[in-house]
Amino acid sequence: MKFIKNICQIKKNLIVLELGCNDSNTTYMRLKNFDIKKLVGLDINRENILSAQKNYENENFKFYLANLEDKNFEAITIKDVLFKN
Repeated sequence: MKFIKNICQIKKNLIVLELGCNDSNTTYMRLKNFDIKKLVGLDINRENILSAQKNYENENFKFYLANLEDKNFEAITIKDVLFKN
């Protein structure tokens, strides 16, 4: 969580994609006080998405039901990837 806070303090207007967002409680609690331009949460579980939509969806936070396991991707690209080893 410290890593996420550090990134949010450095970078403004973040656009975030969360794969496997669950009900998004953890993500919302981590990011609600930062300058998030857009967050898109994806999860395979319908109940999780309905809960996220009910509790946290607003003009900047959106949540969608998605099963990426049955998709055949040749490549996935992500601009400005942030990671920590």
